[in-house]
Formats: sequence, structure tokens, C-alpha cells
Amino acid sequence: MDEEDQAPIHSIDDLDKRIESDRRVAAILFESSYSEQVIAGIKAISEINQIANARIQTDTRVAAARIASQAEVTCIELLSTAELTALKIYQLKDETSNAIKIDKKKIISAIGNEALLEIEKGCSQSIEDIKKYGDIALTQISENMDSATAKIQSHVAEVKSQVEKNEVIANDKLKKSKTEERTYKTAENDGEKAKVKFAAFAKEAANQLFKMSSYAIADINKMSQSALEEISTVVMKAETKIKKTKDFALSHLRHILD
Repeated sequence: MDEEDQAPIHSIDDLDKRIESDRRVAAILFESSYSEQVIAGIKAISEINQIANARIQTDTRVAAARIASQAEVTCIELLSTAELTALKIYQLKDETSNAIKIDKKKIISAIGNEALLEIEKGCSQSIEDIKKYGDIALTQISENMDSATAKIQSHVAEVKSQVEKNEVIANDKLKKSKTEERTYKTAENDGEKAKVKFAAFAKEAANQLFKMSSYAIADINKMSQSALEEISTVVMKAETKIKKTKDFALSHLRHILD
């Protein structure tokens, strides 16, 4: 085998001389070229799938942790407001008036009402912030899903297009006959067989890409749907927890004020 036969194949044109010398070898080489394209395409789709799922999982964990953390902080703030206000009220009740008479009841009522409003406002603001951040997280997850799906579809279209182009080039090469030892009829038959083989392999390549891309897209959609449900659940639980804490804090203050 000379150096030309040993040279690596980088494109369809690189096969030109080999096609001219042996069409059957050319068919095998073209098939090998198609196989490499399909394998590379499937690998790329798998990588997009893995990256998309990892990103969705990370975004979900970060969002869930942030929402839960904010809910916890809000609950502590609401309870602290109630406890500090209660402490002020108890201190006022225990104090004795000096020379100037002070209307303790009025002052206690003002302090209590201010704390009640602060608790209500803190609760509402925190829930609003949590819902807003939850919506942002949901949008981000949906965008990641759409982006990954678009990348997969684009990659499949690109590989299919390249396979189809190579098939056209291969068939064109097979039509070009030069002086050979075999008869014209033999060359023609070999060319037709190779042409059919190219078409069959191109169809199989398209089927493999379709199956892999369909699986990857379905997997990403499943992961995304699970993430969306998890974020929605975390937001709902955080809202419920804050409202329960608010009700407890308000009830505690009202009991002291009565």
C-alpha cells in the first residue's frame, strides 16, 4: 500500500482517486464517513442532554434553597417583631407614672398597632418577593429547556443535511467512469448497488438521529417539568409557612393588647 492509500480521509474529495480505482472500496469508505457523522451527532446530542439536565437541576436547587431561606428569615423577623413589641408592652405595663401622668393604654395601643401593621406588611412583601423569584426561576428553567431543544433540533438538521450532501456527492462520483478493467455493465451494476446502499444508510442515519433526539428532548422535558413542579411546590410551602407564622405572631400580640 502506497502513501496515498495510507493517508487519512478528511473529506469526500479525498476519496476521489480511490473511487476511481475501486468503487466497492469507495462504498465502504463512504459508509464509514456516514457512520462517523452519525456517531458524532449522537454524541453531541447526548452532551446537550446532559448539560441541559445538569443546568436545570442546579437552577432548581439554587431557587429552592433561596426561597426556603427567605421564608425562614421572614418567619424569624415576624416572630422577633412580635416578641420585641410584647417586651415593650410588658415593660410599659410594669412602669409607674411619675409627676406627669402618661396614658399607658394609648401608648400600648399605638405600639401594638404599629407592630401589627409591620408584621402584615412584612408578610405580604416577603410572599410577593418569593413569588416573583419563583416566577423568574420557572422562566429560566423553561428557557433552558427551549434552548436545549432548539440546539438538538438544529444539530440534527445540520448532520442530516451533511449526510444528504455527502450522498449526493457520492452518487455523483459513482456516475463518473474512467477506463477500468471491468466491463461497463459491471461498473454500472456496482454503481447502482452502491447508490442504493448510500440511500439506505442515509435513511438509517436519519432514523438513528431522530430516535436519539426524540429521547433527549423527552428527557429534558421530563426533567424540566419535574423542576417546574418542585419550584411551584417550594413557593407554595414557603407562602403557607410565612402566613402561619404571621397568624401566630398577630394572635400573640392581640392577646397581649386585649
